[in-house]
Amino acid sequence: MKRFLRFLLATSSTNVLLVMGLSVAAGLCSALLIALIGNVFTNLHLGVHGYQVAAIVALVLLLTIFEYLAKFHLLNHSERVAHQFRQSFARWQISRPLAESESKGTAAPLATYSEDIKRVTLALEYLPELGVSLAAITGASVYLTWVSAPVMLGALIAVIPSAWVFVRIQLRVRNALLDMLSARDKSNGFFRTMLIGEKELKLNTQRSESIFEDHLGPSSYTLSGHAKRLALMYCVGTLWTQLCYFGAIIVVLLLLATGTVTGGVVAPYVLVALFLRSYIYRFMAGVPHWTAAGAVLDRLDKEGFGFLPNAPVKPNAPAILQNTAAPVIDVKSVCYEYVSEHDTALFTAGPFDLRVDKPEILFVTGQNGVGKSTFLKILCGLYTPKSGQILLNGEKINDENLDAYRANFSALFTVPHVFPEVPLNLPTDPARARRFEHYIKVLQLDGKIKLDRSAHISELSHGQTKRLALLLALVDDRPVVIFDEWAENQDPSYKKVFYYDILPELKASGRIVIAVTHESNYFDAADRIYTLTVNH
Repeated sequence: MKRFLRFLLATSSTNVLLVMGLSVAAGLCSALLIALIGNVFTNLHLGVHGYQVAAIVALVLLLTIFEYLAKFHLLNHSERVAHQFRQSFARWQISRPLAESESKGTAAPLATYSEDIKRVTLALEYLPELGVSLAAITGASVYLTWVSAPVMLGALIAVIPSAWVFVRIQLRVRNALLDMLSARDKSNGFFRTMLIGEKELKLNTQRSESIFEDHLGPSSYTLSGHAKRLALMYCVGTLWTQLCYFGAIIVVLLLLATGTVTGGVVAPYVLVALFLRSYIYRFMAGVPHWTAAGAVLDRLDKEGFGFLPNAPVKPNAPAILQNTAAPVIDVKSVCYEYVSEHDTALFTAGPFDLRVDKPEILFVTGQNGVGKSTFLKILCGLYTPKSGQILLNGEKINDENLDAYRANFSALFTVPHVFPEVPLNLPTDPARARRFEHYIKVLQLDGKIKLDRSAHISELSHGQTKRLALLLALVDDRPVVIFDEWAENQDPSYKKVFYYDILPELKASGRIVIAVTHESNYFDAADRIYTLTVNH
């Protein structure tokens, strides 16, 4: 709850003050309406006058207008905040270290982007309920104090322990929500695994049942348990509020029965209590959402994402290449450590030592598990070395110049991803444009893709997608091109084109080509071979 209030105050103060002002105005209209009606019913023996009815009508209209304006302005504000929140979260996610993102998986970020941010903005949308309800309750309390100050004092004394119990319930709501979010992310992860391996599971019912019975089923059951506990906490909070509400009315009636107060005091109290019931529930309905929003924000804070609502979402400035010629890259005694969730080193890759200083074709080889893919990710700046250093043109790579260093690389990893939304950046040079058209035909992508990306990339096979990614590397002007076993599972005709046509052409254009491969029968296409070995 405190975390959400800090977040609320950090949003646009102008919009928040405007919404709260309109909400308070609506609440004061409600309080005046309650007091006016209460006074009319208390003095029915004097009759009902036309000016009283007119005042009631005016207050009802003002109440409706103020509430609508408050909701209108808040919806504009909350959706703007939601947009900024999503943009900031997406940019923060892409800026996280790759190893950290890989260890967390994609289920939790997807859930945060689609669900958790909505929890926060939904809590914002309950802001008018806060202003309207508190103003109405405060105004009504002033009226009831005017009716009988001793009775009102007794009511306030009775409310304090009830409010303390309600706060304790909300703490349980927060803990239940955090447990539910954790269980949701785990269950979503297993479901995502099922979707990715759908073909394999359809062909192997034993493995399918293992996924369902040993992983997806138990995680779903755990999620339902936490969701049930959270719903029960919400229910307990609502029922406690209801119990306290009717308990207060019963106490007032007991005071009347014992002769402690007169009917002239009890009647306005009971009448106002009945009017206030909807406002009390409106306020209490917002409390679980504010608690949930605070829990989500706390969770994101612990993960390292701190959203600043007033900060404009700025696009990442494109990294500028240090030079357009082939860079000089030195990898010196670099090691990388894979660490478990318990901060325990699982195994170490390296040390890697390599120098590239001219356009060439360099093959990286070694047995499975030696760290070839890890080496490529370290080389292009996606993984941060545990020890050793990487230098670009004699300058050590650090956090300040990492983006500029990465801008030197194009990379095709084992399972490349092609973004169907981004149009191809076609070469403007006539000679390169002709070569590009040539390779579209050679790679048999002619008629399979449209350069404006209006075709559905998802309809391409895995091999066609890899060939399209290769085609994109040809139009990318980065000085270093990395291939992680691109030719694996490709037809022999495409392999020959890759090793004997495309790689030499990339080198001839002044680029450094680094390719992981196991295919020794094509080693003659390399200028140099860098073999990785296991260090014991």
